[in-house]
This record gives sequence, structure tokens and C-alpha cells, in this order.
Amino acid sequence: MAISILRAAQIKDRFRIARSTLHYWQGLGLFPKSIAFGRNFSGVIEHEAEAVMLARSGGATDDEIRQLVTQLEQKRVAALAGILAGSADA
Repeated sequence: MAISILRAAQIKDRFRIARSTLHYWQGLGLFPKSIAFGRNFSGVIEHEAEAVMLARSGGATDDEIRQLVTQLEQKRVAALAGILAGSADA
């Protein structure tokens, strides 16, 4: 499965939001937090960002978006657990 990562500048350009808005939303749990992939590389998983912006454009409330972000982050953690469990069996 291919996973695309969006860096803050890409999110800003793609969704037309200010970097300060992105960080504000992340602080409130209204946008997935950036993931560090290395010392100089962090970003948000593209499909998670798209899901949140789709919900926002569909009129979801802040509470609904916060719940969506929580679900997306939990799915990511569960996927990792599944991958690690599979590698333990190999």
C-alpha cells in the first residue's frame, strides 16, 4: 500500500490554509498531528488530511471533526500493531 505524506507547505498550498491555522487546528485536535519520519522530515498522511478537509467542507462540527481525527489516528496505530504482529509470526 502506497502512503503519501504531505508536509506543512504542501498542506498550506493544497487546502489554502495558513500554516498558523494548521498548527492551531492540530493543537485543538481538529487536524491530524504531524508525524516525524526523520530528523528533517515530518508530515501528515495524505488520506487523513483529505478526510478531515472533506468533513470540514461537508459542514461537520468541530466535535465531529475531533472525533474523526481520533478515529484516523487510532486506525493508524492499529495498523502498525497489525504489521508488527504479522512480522512477529514470520
